[in-house]
Amino acid sequence: MTDDEMQRLASIIVDKIFERQDELDEELMAEWQLEILEQTELPNERDELNRLEEMLTKAISEDEFELAATLHKKIIKIKTK
Repeated sequence: MTDDEMQRLASIIVDKIFERQDELDEELMAEWQLEILEQTELPNERDELNRLEEMLTKAISEDEFELAATLHKKIIKIKTK
């Protein structure tokens, strides 16, 4: 194997490692956000609904679509009680 081929292989391996780390970071962040949502839930449904709707707006504006989907599900759950 030539030096050039080894360099290309090394680059491919490093790229794969960084891609996987990004995936794991996203999963961890999603789990962490869900945990925070559950721990900070407000006792009053109306207040909780307002809080979730504000968070949903912010999540959408920041392109946090996984968080937005989770928030949307929580909002629907409260509204359909």
